[in-house]
Parts: sequence; C-alpha cells; structure tokens
Amino acid sequence: MRFLISFFILALLSSCGGSRSIATDEKSRKSMIDEAVQMDFDRKFFRANQEKIMGNEQEALRLFDACLRINSECATCLYESARILRYQGRGDEALGRLEAATKLDKDNKYFWLELSEMYFDFKLFAKASACLEKVILLDPYQSIHYQKLIQVQLSSGDVKKAIATFERIEEVFGLSPDISLEKQELMLKSGDVEGAIKELEALILQFPEEPKYYAILAELYRGKGEVEKSLQTLDELRKLQPDNAFVQLSLAEYYSEAGDKKKAFEFLMTAFENEDLDIDSKIRYLLKFYALSNQNDSLTKDAFELAKTTIRVHPEEAKAHTMLADFYTRENELILARESYRTAVELQSDNYSIWSQLILIESQLSDFKSMLNESQRAMDLFPNQVTFYYFNGLANSQLKNYPAAISVMNEALPMAELNPNLKVQLLSSLGDSYYFNEQHEESDDAYDKALLLDPNNVYVLNNYSYFLSLRKLNLDRAKSMSKKCVELEPTSPTYLDTYAWVLFQAGESEEAKKALELAMNFGGAENGEILSHYGDVLNSLGDFQGAIKYWEKAREKGQAETTLKSKIDVAKKKL
Repeated sequence: MRFLISFFILALLSSCGGSRSIATDEKSRKSMIDEAVQMDFDRKFFRANQEKIMGNEQEALRLFDACLRINSECATCLYESARILRYQGRGDEALGRLEAATKLDKDNKYFWLELSEMYFDFKLFAKASACLEKVILLDPYQSIHYQKLIQVQLSSGDVKKAIATFERIEEVFGLSPDISLEKQELMLKSGDVEGAIKELEALILQFPEEPKYYAILAELYRGKGEVEKSLQTLDELRKLQPDNAFVQLSLAEYYSEAGDKKKAFEFLMTAFENEDLDIDSKIRYLLKFYALSNQNDSLTKDAFELAKTTIRVHPEEAKAHTMLADFYTRENELILARESYRTAVELQSDNYSIWSQLILIESQLSDFKSMLNESQRAMDLFPNQVTFYYFNGLANSQLKNYPAAISVMNEALPMAELNPNLKVQLLSSLGDSYYFNEQHEESDDAYDKALLLDPNNVYVLNNYSYFLSLRKLNLDRAKSMSKKCVELEPTSPTYLDTYAWVLFQAGESEEAKKALELAMNFGGAENGEILSHYGDVLNSLGDFQGAIKYWEKAREKGQAETTLKSKIDVAKKKL
C-alpha cells in the first residue's frame, strides 16, 4: 500500500502547474496511476510464474510477494506462494495464505484441495473434511474427491463416515465392484459382518458371472460359522467354474474342518491335479502337510501322494522334486531322496540349497565318489561358497586322495574367515588328512589352530590325542586332551576308548582297563575295536585267558583277522 500512496502523491504534486480543473485533472491522473500499477503487477505476476515453471522457487516466491504488496487481495498469488512455502517446509505461513485465498475466492476448487491437504498434514482432519466437502460441492462428478475424503475420514478413525461416503459415490456414479469391495472391507473392520454380506450379495446380483464375489461371500459365511451357507455358495461357484482350483481348495478346507477327511482329501487331490493351481500354492500346502504328518503318521501316505501328483503335473519344476526329496529324507529313504535331489539340480542348477542337500545325502550314504563329483560341480557353479570346498575336501579324504583333500581345504580356509564353525571343521579335516598323508607337523598345527578357535571341540580333542598316542609323542598332552573329551561327553564309548588307548600307550594299563570297561558299559561291547583294545590291555596285565576271550569276540565283530590270530596264538603259548 505504501507504493500506491507515494505514487498517488507524486501524481498529485505534478498536477499543480496544470490549467485544468482539479477534479478533471484528478480523474485523468488516477487512470494513469491505475494503469501503471496494473502493468507492474502483470509483469511481476508473469515473471513469478515463469520462475516457478523453471523451478526457481525462491525467486518465484519473492515475485509473488511483490505482487501481493501491490494487490494484497490477489487470491492466486496467495495460493501459488503458499504452495512454494509448503514445499519449503514453512507450513504455518503456507496455511495462513491458503486460508486467505479461499476467503477471497470461495469457488476455486484447487484452493480448497490444497487447503485440505495442508489441514491433513497438520492432522486437522475435521477441517480437511470440510474443505473436501466444499470441493465436492463445486465439482461433484469427480470420484477422486470422494476418495480423498474417505482417506481423511479413515485417518481420523471415523469408519462410519467413510462407509457413508462410499454410499454417496454409489449414488452419484452407480454400483462399482471396486467401490463395493472397499466398502465391504470397511464394514468388516467396523464389525458389520451382516452389512458386508449384504454388500456382496448385491454384487453377485449385479455381476453373477464374477467368481471372486462368491469366494469372498463363502469366506464370510465360514467366518460367521454358517457352514451350510458357505458350502452352498461354493457349490454355486463350482457350477459357474467347475475347474476353479480355489473352489476345490476351499471345499477341501471346509470338509477337513467338518471332520470329513476323505472328502477333504478328494477335493485337495483334485486341486493338485489342476494345472491352473500354481506350483507355489501347492508347495505351501505340501509344507503344511510336512509339518502335520511329522506329528501324525497317518497323513504321511497322503503327503507322498500329493507330492508325487505335483511332480506329475509340474515335471519341470525343481521345487516339486525338492519337496518330494525332503519327504524321503525325513523318512530316511536316502537313496530315493538322492534321486529326487539329482533331478532337481538338473532342472535348476543355480539353486545352492538343493546342491547342499544332495551332497549332504551323499555324505550320509557314504557315497564319496558321487560326493566328490557333485561337490566339484557345485564348486564350479558357486566358486565363492566355501561349504562345497569343505565337502569336496572331505570326499577326497575319505577316498584317500589326501594331497587333493589338503589342497582344496587350504584353498577354502581364507573363505571361511567369517564362519568360525566351518573354519574349525576345515582345520580338523585338514589335521586328519595331513596325518594320513604322514605330514605330522602340519597335522598338529592344523589341530592346534582348530582348538584355538574351539577349545572344547570333542572331535579334534579325540583325534588329536589318538594320533599322538599312535605316534607315542606328547603323551601327557594327549592324555590331558582325551580326558577333557571324556569330561565333556562322559558316556561316549568312542571317547572312552581313545582315553583308554592313550593311558595304555602311557603305560597306565590299570586305568586303561577301567576306561574300557566304562566304554563297554555304555554300548562299546558291540564294537570290535573296543573289544580288541580291551584284549590288548588284559594281555599287558598278564590276563592271557581274558585277552584271548576278547580278541575272539573282536574277530566275531569283523576286526582284522590276521593280526588278532597272531596275538591269540602268542597268548596261548603263555598259558
């Protein structure tokens, strides 16, 4: 206003030297002033919009403010500057300008829309709703305005008003499936199950060929406990779509809940035979059966039937073969499991988990040749997966390819830095391979490194102490490690046998005898090696008759015939 006043005063002063009447002079000069001011305003307004379009918000804001200094009642200037302020995070200033803009121009829907969003940002939901009602009044045939109103109403927690707004949409635009379904979901959230059912019934009347409405209605009846109505609805849907896998699955679930297991399985099998039911849905059901049949053996047969049906319908799906393999593995049918895993990796060779399972099965079957070949293939496919290097090294070691085992496990060690458990396994296997390759210093070093990482690893403690006793070196340390092993697992016949053998090698035959007797009490009496060791200890104590007796038992268990026969012959001569 200061600019207008000063301009007017200047014009008035300049009129002093004129010959026209003051009134006529005044009218003419006021017209000139208004025109000049308007031109200045238009120029600034045009430039402000240019700057806004080019993304120069700050300059645009400065120019809109300049326009407002010329004409404080420019609603558009208030609106545009408010939008910039809002973008800059100056919400309070923006809100004031938008409120002023809507007072100046009450019929501009864009002003009301922007103001509703501002109120929404400030969580002033009642005011935001009022703004949107004004927008709807100005522009009643745009469904987006109603949708925004519903969003505000739901944000304020007023579900009933949101449902009422959905009904207004239907009054203006007619019945819409999407709107009806949204309204039905809101009714369910508000606990109005009957209203939701009526909404779906109306949809079915309007669109009787649309199957999903029957399915949702059946679910609602089921949730309400009206099983007969639910089944009736599903039967109607089945007539409409006899090959609908969803219907088949739903009927299977209903009959299962009703206790009719036979009929439930019939519908489930029909669904599994249906090519339209995707593999992932079938796998989800099989996983459910996997868990249930683990607790209920009577379901195992059904589970296998479903798994085999899945393969018949989806023979090229690796996950179908993997699922069957998982069932076989659980039932300890390892050879059948292996065949299914092999098929799976041929179909999906880039699946790490399937390769892991397959190679683990080979290990359990002690098929180390296959384990070696398959772990090598897996290493080629997954060069950064240290697990396959470990399996490959283990297979080489079991096949007595000790140099190859040592090489691959040394290659794997740096890859296992972030996996200390696997690193211990690698080091312990390295210790074994080095020992059998007669690289005893390297073997000791590998075991020592393993124990630094895991001092209580019974496998390492046992093997390290046993191999030291066979070499008759560091027997005190061997005895200490073996004793610790027994303390950790006092009922293990294997660890008791090792401890006894270390004691025996150290010349402590009486203590060795006690340890072996404990081992036999804990199941070692069926182990040929333990029986043979007990015979050795008895022989060292002069009990030749007892020694012969246990060596004979060891022979019956398949221990080395030639060695034992020689020992028995020598002992008999001492009787």
